Amino acid sequence: MRWGRALGVLLSLVVVGCGASGGASRPAAPAGAAATGESARRTAPAPTSAPPAPVQLAFGLQRTISIAGVFVALDKGYFREQGIELSLEELTAGSDIMTQVGAGNLHAGTGSGASLFNGFHRGLDIKIIGSTQQNDPHGEAANTVVVRSDLLDSGTIRDVRDLRGRQIAVNARGVASEFIVDRLLREEGLSAADVQFVAIPFPDMPAALANGVIEVAFSTEPYISQVEASGVARRLVPTKPAGEQITVLLINTGFVRAHPEVDVRFMTAYLRAVRELQGAGWNRDDVVQILEKYTRLPADIIRRSVKPYIDPNGRINLASLEAQQRYFLDNGFLQYQELIPVERMVDAGVAAEAVRRLGGEFQR
Repeated sequence: MRWGRALGVLLSLVVVGCGASGGASRPAAPAGAAATGESARRTAPAPTSAPPAPVQLAFGLQRTISIAGVFVALDKGYFREQGIELSLEELTAGSDIMTQVGAGNLHAGTGSGASLFNGFHRGLDIKIIGSTQQNDPHGEAANTVVVRSDLLDSGTIRDVRDLRGRQIAVNARGVASEFIVDRLLREEGLSAADVQFVAIPFPDMPAALANGVIEVAFSTEPYISQVEASGVARRLVPTKPAGEQITVLLINTGFVRAHPEVDVRFMTAYLRAVRELQGAGWNRDDVVQILEKYTRLPADIIRRSVKPYIDPNGRINLASLEAQQRYFLDNGFLQYQELIPVERMVDAGVAAEAVRRLGGEFQR
């Protein structure tokens, strides 16, 4: 009897010990709890009971720093951890990417400009799920106006008001670049009607400025740093426009219907990478190597460039999108006459759920 009772006590202790170490779950974080500092940067998606079934996702590629979050998430395996096998399909124009995403030939990509709004009007199978690029609300702008140095040094052009009557190069007509130039001009009592736009692709702008083909350009990084390093041109208003939405992240809604939650899994991996870019993260050696690999830009140019602001919680500047739509409508770029509420274009719940899975809001 004594041996039987002893054996029973021993077995009870073993069972209790196993339950304490293997069966108890870690207390859940309160809903909406903020993740800050290094802890937020290291936060990984919450583990699931079984890995998601692998999904092949084709993403429209432009080799720009603005989609650094995609490059980092791909290279570090964050998409694969979310059950996504992501491939990059290169296209040169953002409008082509949006059209291909809407047609289902690509599954996700970036978009902006009049073509984005016309796509929603035509009923393309797309929705906006997050931000890929804004100008920093509190720092230098990664997308702004540059002026030839000789015109600045001579005093021919001193401020935005001196742009009246001049040609300004933009990467295309009916794009976010044109809208932002109009915003800058309006701050000084002018508008797009007071200048003449000429379309020159971003990569060709440095040579056009150096050869005297153009005097002024609305450019982006790394081309801004390139012309400043060579002495050809300089920023006219280094911190403007602050906070404007430049591009957004799109996904094909038919693809999401066929693969439920693939949009949330994509955003979870993407925002995990974006959080690593905050602060000094952009210039960490491992990040620079990844950006050099996918953008094909030299490491020194990447380090020197002013970086775009990518919201670590996926938020979009809806007011900026609304203002862009109105500009394109007023200037004849849209195929409709009544504004479409931008809230209908954006599925904010995708980023919100991704943030929850990452442990809460990232505080800048």
